[in-house]
Amino acid sequence: MNKGGVVILGLFIYIIFTVSFGNTADPVLNVSVNILEPPQHVLRVEISPDNINLGNILPGYNSNYSNITFTNKGDLKAIIYPKLNSNHDDVFNYLEFNTASCSPTSTVWHNISYYLNESNKFLIINKPSTLGGERIDNACIRLRLEDYDNPISPGLKSTQITFLVMSDE
Repeated sequence: MNKGGVVILGLFIYIIFTVSFGNTADPVLNVSVNILEPPQHVLRVEISPDNINLGNILPGYNSNYSNITFTNKGDLKAIIYPKLNSNHDDVFNYLEFNTASCSPTSTVWHNISYYLNESNKFLIINKPSTLGGERIDNACIRLRLEDYDNPISPGLKSTQITFLVMSDE
């Protein structure tokens, strides 16, 4: 090999070495976060749907059941209790809720009066895991007239249930 060929080969090896191994710095990731002023805590729960029709029913039977979705959009753990409107038809004393399984054969249906005792919490929904996020939980409602033996006048009956939302934080 002539002297010019050695120089070109050496230059070629130098260029490959420089390109391959010339930048030896480790890659860097810059991370930042904006820590906000702690807010005044917000307790916010939404319910869907806001209107339910349990269908047609006769004494001695149970109504259809309907799903209710509760969404915690606040920044506190929410503890929820159902409260029946004070001016309601006697038939609504037989409303039942299930927070474990929406199955008519489930054994965990509880009468609305069960939740009058604050130690019997209806739902507990933790705060969302991210700022501005939400947590969702579900329950079912039905009217259980299987053992109801009082006379009922026919016709459409309605009432309101208020869901009291509290936090222990």
